[in-house]
Amino acid sequence: MKIQAVMIKAFCLMIVVSTGYSQNKDEKEEFVLHFGYGSNMSESYMLQYTPSLEYVMNAQLPNFE
Repeated sequence: MKIQAVMIKAFCLMIVVSTGYSQNKDEKEEFVLHFGYGSNMSESYMLQYTPSLEYVMNAQLPNFE
């Protein structure tokens, strides 16, 4: 389980770096990375709950259960 948690953290860090988002706490803009499945992958569905949603990319975690 710990290895999977480390893999997820590393994956999220890769997304942050590759999309140009900054982890600088002095910046006013906050963001949340959402890794979803099922209906939570539908941009139109998620926009109902998070109008400021900005699509970044599709991704997968191989061999994750």
